[in-house]
Amino acid sequence: MRNHGWGLGLNYEKKIADYLSVKGNLGHMTHLTGLRDVYNTTVSISLFLNYYPSSSGLDKLYISAGNGCEFMNYFGSGELPNTARDTLIHITPQLGWKFNLFEIIVIDLSSGYKFIVANTGNYRDIKDLVNPGLRFGLNFSVFFSRLKKEEADE
Repeated sequence: MRNHGWGLGLNYEKKIADYLSVKGNLGHMTHLTGLRDVYNTTVSISLFLNYYPSSSGLDKLYISAGNGCEFMNYFGSGELPNTARDTLIHITPQLGWKFNLFEIIVIDLSSGYKFIVANTGNYRDIKDLVNPGLRFGLNFSVFFSRLKKEEADE
């Protein structure tokens, strides 16, 4: 993203059958906009269905499709839009690979394409904020519960 800011995200993935899982994401981000002294805070919620063709676990190659909603609020001392809120709905197909390291760490490399299907469009440059189009991701997870289990086994 070209705008300076910070964000936090949480996700939870649950295996629902062999080769299939559902993953939910919740995120928050605050950053600059293209307008002087106007800032944006966003809360996003998304849900994905993941298919793992080469593994019955939650690792290796996966194909994913999901959708989400972003709730945006503009604030600051600059020229705010008449309606200082926007809502955006997107659909995102993805392709990724998960690597297991040391039994407690998972590295997730992914790529996808974010299609915006609905947008309230109150802020004139919303597409610069939400970055539709091609996306690349690098995520890692640490499973502390597995670490405790290994310590108990020793």
